[in-house]
Amino acid sequence: MITLAPLNWSDGHTVAHLAPYPDQIPFAGTVEEILREPPERFDLHQILEHGEPVGVFKIDREFDTSFPVAPDAQLGLRALIIDAGAQGRGIGTAAMRALPGHLAPLYPTSTYVYLTVNFSNLAALAAYTKAGFENTGNIWPHGSAGPQAVMRYRLRDA
Repeated sequence: MITLAPLNWSDGHTVAHLAPYPDQIPFAGTVEEILREPPERFDLHQILEHGEPVGVFKIDREFDTSFPVAPDAQLGLRALIIDAGAQGRGIGTAAMRALPGHLAPLYPTSTYVYLTVNFSNLAALAAYTKAGFENTGNIWPHGSAGPQAVMRYRLRDA
């Protein structure tokens, strides 16, 4: 069973062992990099399989300040990491499908969660689409690994 849960910054050590495949690091980064982010802007969330952490992501409460292609006051999903040993079992798709039920109560003023995904990261593009994200048609040209598609997932009705 896949569930999502907030993760306190002080408990970051519980996900420190998670690591994507090496070729995914240019797109998602590492848990070490995630844990260096400022808590004033980002919230940590963990992906649990039968209660054990298998993934982590951060929610950017100020996504529109870095990515003006997203509307004001909408959330950003950043640095999603699924441990390499847990990939290929549908965990990422299940976690993304659980986002509305998880995020909507925690962020009651946001209608959508946005993300950017590199055009060359075909597996991630397919996975986000399969999970229910829609491509907005906007492009973020400044990605560290190249141009990125801007996608969004509805958390609640407007």
